[in-house]
Amino acid sequence: MDVDYTVSTDVLIIGGGGAGVKAGIEAASRGAQTLMVTKQKFGYTGSTFYPGTSGWGMNAVIFPGDTEDQFVAEILEAGAGCADPQLARVLARDCTKRFHELERYGLEFLKNEAGAYQGVIPCFGKRLRGSATYGIPTIRKRLWKQLMIHGVQVRDHVAILKLVVEQGVCRGALGLDEMDNLVLFQAKATILATGGACGLYQYSLATDDQVGEGYALALEAGCSVVNLEFIQFIPGITWPVKKMLFQEKNLDTLPTMTNREGRAILADYLPAGVSVEACLIERAKHGPFSTTTCSRYFDIAMYEQWRAGLALDSGGIHMQYAPTVLNDERWVITKWLEFMRSRGLDVVGQGFDMIPHAQCFNGGIRIGT
Repeated sequence: MDVDYTVSTDVLIIGGGGAGVKAGIEAASRGAQTLMVTKQKFGYTGSTFYPGTSGWGMNAVIFPGDTEDQFVAEILEAGAGCADPQLARVLARDCTKRFHELERYGLEFLKNEAGAYQGVIPCFGKRLRGSATYGIPTIRKRLWKQLMIHGVQVRDHVAILKLVVEQGVCRGALGLDEMDNLVLFQAKATILATGGACGLYQYSLATDDQVGEGYALALEAGCSVVNLEFIQFIPGITWPVKKMLFQEKNLDTLPTMTNREGRAILADYLPAGVSVEACLIERAKHGPFSTTTCSRYFDIAMYEQWRAGLALDSGGIHMQYAPTVLNDERWVITKWLEFMRSRGLDVVGQGFDMIPHAQCFNGGIRIGT
C-alpha cells in the first residue's frame, strides 16, 4: 500500500476524549514526543465533551466516612460479576488524585457557601462520593490548555484505518488526513483511546461518530475484547430537543408518564405491592437501567409502549412535572432546572418526551492481550 507521507512520533494517541488527554499529558510530561489524532475537531466528539449534558459528575473519596475499600465493594456489587476487581481497585485508588488534578487544571467542582463540596450519592452507590463541574465549553478549554502546556501535538480530522503490527509489536497506524491523503503514523508506542460504540444505536447519548472502530482496530491487530454486552442504557430526551441526558435524581418528585393517548402508563407495568411512588423513588437512585430493583419497571414501561406503537411522534414517552418541582432546593435539582431552561425546556408548562438511550460501553479491549 502506497502512502502519501509519513509522520513519526514517540507516542501516538488515537482519540481525543478524557482518556486520550490524560495519556497525552502523561507521555509528554515524561519527555516523549506525543501526537494525538482525532476524527473530528478536538473537544467536539465522544463522551467527554458530549453536548447533551451540562457537565461532569466525578467520583472521589472526599467525604468523611468514605474509603477506598467501600468504593471497590460498591463497584463489584453493582457490576454483578462483570467488573474486574483489579481495575475496580485502580479506579477507587486513583479517582481522588484525578479529581484534585482536574481542580489544578482549573475545573471548579461545586461547593456550598461554607466551602465544602456539594456531594451526591452516585449511581448504585451508598454514600456521598465526589462532586460535579458544569460547562462543557469550560472543560474543553481547560483540557486543551493542558495539552498545549505539555507540548502535545493534536491533529484533527484524521480517520485511523489500521494499526501497523510487525512481529507482534504495534509500530503505529495508517490513517486518512483531512485531505484524504493516506498517512503512515510511525510510533514507538500507540495508545487506543477511541471510546465506545453507542453511536450505532438509534437512540444514543453519544456523538454519531462513536461507533466502536477502536474495538475493530484492536481485534484486527490480534487483541481480544471483553464485556462488550455490558452496555448502560439511560433515559434521554427526544422532544423538544434530541439526545439530551435526563437527570434521574428528579424522579422522586413524582412526575407523570403518559403515552400518545395521554394515558398514564407506569401503573400498568407494576406488580402487586409496588406503587408508582416506590418505583419512581427507587429509579431516582441511579441513571442506568438495572434489573435488580423495582426501578426496572420505569424503563420497561417506556420501552413496551414504544414497541406497541404508543410512543409520541418523537419516539418518546411524555414526562410532565408538577409546579412543586420548582420549589425543590436540592442543588442537583436546581442545576437540572437551570440547564433545562438554558435549552428552552419548561418541565412544568411543556414537559418533554424521553426513551432509553445507549449511553456507555463498559466493556472494551482486554488489557494485557
